[in-house]
Amino acid sequence: GLTLQTKSAVYFLPFAGIRYLESQGRLVRCVTDHGTCESYARLSELEGQLNGRFFQCPKSFVGNMDRVTAFASTRFTLSTGERIPVSTRRRAEARLRFLQSLKEGFSEGSRSEA
Repeated sequence: GLTLQTKSAVYFLPFAGIRYLESQGRLVRCVTDHGTCESYARLSELEGQLNGRFFQCPKSFVGNMDRVTAFASTRFTLSTGERIPVSTRRRAEARLRFLQSLKEGFSEGSRSEA
């Protein structure tokens, strides 16, 4: 999981509950199923803690691919309906990651049913 320090506490956030991280200046917002945590950190510092299921869309967003349900050329849509922008430069890679994520999801689903 991700360890995030705020002004008043330190949180351990399981990867499965993280929807996305957003950098706004020196502040990083971590949006989870249980609310939003904000920390004065660099997104690049936090990325080192994340597993391979996370994808940096533009420089200011990192999304959890396990939560993405749709991809359009300019954005990911999450299972919650939230949208994460995808930069033009990362568009081709974003599409590949989304398709890979779908394939892996189908494989895991078929294994658990067997």
